[in-house]
Amino acid sequence: MNTESPLSKRIKRHIIGPSHLFFASTPPGFEALCRDELMRLPIDKNSIKTIEGGVEFRGKLIDCYLANLHLRTCNRVLFRMAEFNAPNFRRLEKNLMDIPWELYIKAESKPSVTVTARHSRIYHSDAIAERVIESINSRKKAVPFVTDGDGAPAAQDIFIRSVDDHMTISLDSSGDILYKRGVKQHTGKAPMRETIAAAALIRAGYNGEDILFDPMCGTGTFSIEAAMMSRCIPPGWYREFSFMSWPGFRPAQWAHIKKQAEKEIRPAYDMQRILANDKDPGMCEALSETLIEYGLETSIRAINMDFFELTPSDIYIYTGINRPGLIIINPPYGIRLGTRKGGIEIASLILKQLEQHYKGWRFALFSPEKRGFERTKLRGNKTIIDHGGLKLVLFTGVV
Repeated sequence: MNTESPLSKRIKRHIIGPSHLFFASTPPGFEALCRDELMRLPIDKNSIKTIEGGVEFRGKLIDCYLANLHLRTCNRVLFRMAEFNAPNFRRLEKNLMDIPWELYIKAESKPSVTVTARHSRIYHSDAIAERVIESINSRKKAVPFVTDGDGAPAAQDIFIRSVDDHMTISLDSSGDILYKRGVKQHTGKAPMRETIAAAALIRAGYNGEDILFDPMCGTGTFSIEAAMMSRCIPPGWYREFSFMSWPGFRPAQWAHIKKQAEKEIRPAYDMQRILANDKDPGMCEALSETLIEYGLETSIRAINMDFFELTPSDIYIYTGINRPGLIIINPPYGIRLGTRKGGIEIASLILKQLEQHYKGWRFALFSPEKRGFERTKLRGNKTIIDHGGLKLVLFTGVV
């Protein structure tokens, strides 16, 4: 006898079974990189569409899971759950009351609403958010919701975007923003985000086979990201996601997805091809502890020296590889150095060091502005990147 509840049947019919529209949001300028990543996943290629701020794609819930697990240059994956016109609050309230919230969130969920309004007649974000919460609470009184019983309340972000009175309601499937890989527990001043690190490695042509030298590694973002890329460890491998608390989430299906991904993970090389260096011994010690905890110490070697006292000969000895590789540097600037002028000066010193000692190496170097690169003889590509409101220049090329 089929004892499945009417609500479970509705969740299967309306959420698990059909195709939905999703949006992978990215840092500014990363849309093309994210699109390339999506094209490599087993999802509908014809549905992938680059738009401002990210990439849209269609698929089932399983495709949403895949995107969260595998995308390195994505901030979060949003589930487009409703769209309608709302020129006034009366229309907004009516449309919200039509949303079957019980299909999307559980009874214990703690929803948080973020509103962005542009060129719309209703633009008061707090008032819009209040209507959304009211509609959810009203729905809970009217119909049954899936409950976890004694389960802890799960946070659930809801994003509202209103443009020219057209409103889009999206459910955040990611939870913590995706640059939080769940690996680094230690922090530094103004650390580089993992999404930016991944983009820089991709732009610089990192292939996972050659040396990766991270001479001012700080918390080790570039090195850890490179190790995960070289070993095909998905960026979401060590963390959890909001979709895991949805009524339509099926743990067995998620376990199968992770099992398939695990088959692609490569064993560690018999040599440490990634060399992470910092002149701060505390940073090196904290990084070494992290590497051991996550089994990455066989891919990355952490050393404590001054970059300007190292040469490629030293690097070849440490890694056991006697050929040029990729050197990637995020030098101190801004909050980590104290002045913009100082950031420009250290970028110039780094470029001089590269010109003198690293002939044939590929490089990726960040600077707070282009003036840090004006006097160099090196040639390459310059990309503007927004890092927490600070405009950085990523300079990539070959020495």
